[in-house]
Amino acid sequence: MKKYCILLFVFLLASKPLIYSQSETFSIDKIKILLHKKINNYREIDDLSPYFKDEGLEKSAQNQCNYIFNIQKLTHKQPDSRFQTTVDRIRYFSKKEYMNYGENCLKTYVQLSAINSQQVEEITEHMFQM
Repeated sequence: MKKYCILLFVFLLASKPLIYSQSETFSIDKIKILLHKKINNYREIDDLSPYFKDEGLEKSAQNQCNYIFNIQKLTHKQPDSRFQTTVDRIRYFSKKEYMNYGENCLKTYVQLSAINSQQVEEITEHMFQM
């Protein structure tokens, strides 16, 4: 039986992995976790199954993120035939077969100066609304 999946690409094009504040340190992982929760809360309202993480899909997303970062342009395609389209990347990195897939690209920035937990929430909400 083929599985259904919605593949969500969240591209955080930040130059450093950590965001510093006066009292605590937030990593990009904190934003990813909050965004994942927001997505699943939204899916629950519509009686949809939760969004799940898949290592192959994450590798596919990271591959596209790296490409976009290198060329500094949002795109769904790459010149390398192994990674040319979203489905090419999914087939290359994932062992699973998906009947449906989708790709969302988001470019944002994170201020690397002082940032608090409220600002992290605001950044995550802004990303979710896009």
